[in-house]
Amino acid sequence: MVTAFNKYKAQRDKAAAKEGQAAVPMRKRTKAEAIANSIAMMAEKIDDLEFPDFTAEDRTLLIDAMNAFKEILDPAITRAVKNKKKPV
Repeated sequence: MVTAFNKYKAQRDKAAAKEGQAAVPMRKRTKAEAIANSIAMMAEKIDDLEFPDFTAEDRTLLIDAMNAFKEILDPAITRAVKNKKKPV
């Protein structure tokens, strides 16, 4: 996702240069955009993992961390879809 955005930004700037315009200034990202970007970067890192390169202990650590993330993510997605606040 981050790579796709950077490609889009480069294409946009290149098109603006062809038309003799200055590159469009970037606006400040919203909190949601920043969080989505962070999640996308984490997803890319997880996707790029080569698990055979890790020791058994490291794999267990990664599995535990990913399971914990999944346990948090599933209810968060449900709350987002229903537009609900986190229960106290």
